[in-house]
Amino acid sequence: MLEHRIRWAFIGGAALTVGLVLPAVAAADPVPITSGALVWTGGYTAHITGTSASGALAFDVIGTSEAASFQPFSKCNVPECVPGATIPLSAAWAGTDLPGEATYQGVTYQLGQGGNAFESLLLTFGGQLTLPEDFAGGTVTAPFSMTGTLLGIPDFGSPNIGLAGQGTATLTFGPHPAFPGEFDLTAARYDFEPTPEPASLILLGTGLAGAWATRHKRSLVSKEE
Repeated sequence: MLEHRIRWAFIGGAALTVGLVLPAVAAADPVPITSGALVWTGGYTAHITGTSASGALAFDVIGTSEAASFQPFSKCNVPECVPGATIPLSAAWAGTDLPGEATYQGVTYQLGQGGNAFESLLLTFGGQLTLPEDFAGGTVTAPFSMTGTLLGIPDFGSPNIGLAGQGTATLTFGPHPAFPGEFDLTAARYDFEPTPEPASLILLGTGLAGAWATRHKRSLVSKEE
């Protein structure tokens, strides 16, 4: 069985990975996660779901433990959320901090069941948003990205499967109860969104080229007249 040793140090409201022993990530292209969401429920806990573009892979996990990292909460809890401030969207959970399950081609695997659990998941979110200078509370959105690794699922034909995704983060702020003029994070949601497929990009490029050619031809005809 594969043992994952993950140790975290929590310094100044930010989680720092100080030891992580993992096998090398597979070289294959990462599986795109195009639907699902990270829903923040307070503290350092979040419910995270994701489904691949093909629908063959899905996961449903709970990011738990104060040893993990959810930076929007950390920054606003200090507090440092004021008008004009840049808020990191960074978040990370791994191994036993992500109990739940993953399903691949109709087979379900339990994740994060213990230090020696063969099947486990690592997820890292990134991005940032800036509060407006005249911010008075409410909702702000910004793009985020996600990378991850699904470890030890035998039916993939590889012990490690890379994951990737992106979408829109929606953060809601209210007045901080203890610090006038500061803001408290009251809700957060990161929604995965589809990315354009290469074929779609080719069709888009072809369409734009066709439109340009038509316009250029009309311009030449007009000049000749």
